[in-house]
Amino acid sequence: MKLFTEYPEKDEAKYCDRMSELVKKNMDNLYGGDKKKTPKRDTHSKTNAAVQGTLEIFDFDEAAIKQELSKRTSLSEAQLQAISLKQGLFAKPKQYPVWLRFANGAFSVKNDYEGDTRSMSVKVVG
Repeated sequence: MKLFTEYPEKDEAKYCDRMSELVKKNMDNLYGGDKKKTPKRDTHSKTNAAVQGTLEIFDFDEAAIKQELSKRTSLSEAQLQAISLKQGLFAKPKQYPVWLRFANGAFSVKNDYEGDTRSMSVKVVG
């Protein structure tokens, strides 16, 4: 396998379509028809906490990172030059307001003492 190359799984689009169908079916089973419950998220339905914070992006030495990559990988010089680390949120040093949401992993709201997975999501504002 080569870096910077996508290797889609055979029938990937079929699996994506099937997953979408299953999620819709699950939501219909939970909230459709005469159930008239207030719909919740299909997963991570119970928020445990919401936290406001700040994400700070620091300046970094892109050349030093590329030099380290050249030592630790088999990337060619052309591939290294094609890498641009300073883009999107990382383009320049800046602070962003963020919201963090901590939640359970279940399809329904459960008691916090029941075993369950947990999740954290980050919403970057601006």
